[in-house]
Amino acid sequence: MILRGTVHYARILGRPHDGYKTKDPKEQLWSMDFSPDDAGLERLRENGLFGKLKNKGDDRGFFLTFRRRAFNLDENKQRTIPAKPIRVIDRHKEPWPEKTRIGNGSTANVNFATNDRGDGNVTLGLIAVQIWDLIPYEGGNDDYEDFPVDSDGNESWDNT
Repeated sequence: MILRGTVHYARILGRPHDGYKTKDPKEQLWSMDFSPDDAGLERLRENGLFGKLKNKGDDRGFFLTFRRRAFNLDENKQRTIPAKPIRVIDRHKEPWPEKTRIGNGSTANVNFATNDRGDGNVTLGLIAVQIWDLIPYEGGNDDYEDFPVDSDGNESWDNT
């Protein structure tokens, strides 16, 4: 199913990030929240997926959370098989530049599949994201970018 809407908290480029409950590298993932437009909300309703939406009363309104683990289960139920990253493209179907980070409010199309787990639970598997109108990410830097750079080779840093 392909829906148009608004992206929030996109962590779908480059290396996966730590999971929410653990720092175990095997639990790393890519994730994003997505607020479908009105037509998308109707399609979700028609397909019995409206219950998958969340609403926390913030600017996201009704939204879906997509996650993809960085490692899939092997035959022994261990997370050892590297997963493919989420495919991200631009409006011309060209690969998205990994260094161009996606900010909240960007307009996108998402392509996802529904997976019936057999226990009555249906999960949503994000296949690809097409960024239509980019709002550049202007938030914090990567974990290491705020650290100072010592240009003269000294090992200590005076932060006073």
